[in-house]
Amino acid sequence: MRPLTVFCLAAAALSGSALAEGRDWSGFYAGAHSGYGWGQNRLADDNPAYFYEIDPGGVIGGGQLGYNYQFGAYLIGLEGDATIGALDKRMDPADAGGAFDEVSIEVDYLASVRLRFGMVFDDTLIYATGGVGFAAWTDRNFIGGSEFGDGADHDRTGWTAGLGVEHGVAEQWTAKVEYLHYGFDDEIQPPAMFWYIGADNFESSFDTVKVGLNYHF
Repeated sequence: MRPLTVFCLAAAALSGSALAEGRDWSGFYAGAHSGYGWGQNRLADDNPAYFYEIDPGGVIGGGQLGYNYQFGAYLIGLEGDATIGALDKRMDPADAGGAFDEVSIEVDYLASVRLRFGMVFDDTLIYATGGVGFAAWTDRNFIGGSEFGDGADHDRTGWTAGLGVEHGVAEQWTAKVEYLHYGFDDEIQPPAMFWYIGADNFESSFDTVKVGLNYHF
């Protein structure tokens, strides 16, 4: 049997399964989630000797609210979520030219407003998601245990995208597993804003893996 024929038969079988009578996913829902988040935060100064990378990570939790519209085997929806947690780190910046004893990053929150598009297989939804991402965090420097300068506060808007699987566990309840990546354009702050040495360039992104529970109204 030719590979194309096998593919067509498999696609037909999946479509038949997806169209089988099962859960109606249309409507509003709300829920909560928890999981793990991590990030990549690189800071470089006009002076090449002053730079470092700090990668925070920690347990996170939050909530989500959304609406689904199911048409046949397919689903499109809109979801908003907000996440907080211990997504922080403090470390010795080995690459900062010896200028600082320690540096830190403290993430206040991650949030997003996203479209979801997926395929329904009875009680299971497999989907891709993407939209606008938001994040707020603070970078700080320390010399001799004391903070140097005022720190750099960031309140950024960027993009987010990911994948997820959601499955019905009771009549009005579903559980999900979801991965999201948050991306932000490079940010440049002028001299005397952070290090008091030169203009500072921040390159930042974050990732989350979450498990969640939704109640469907």
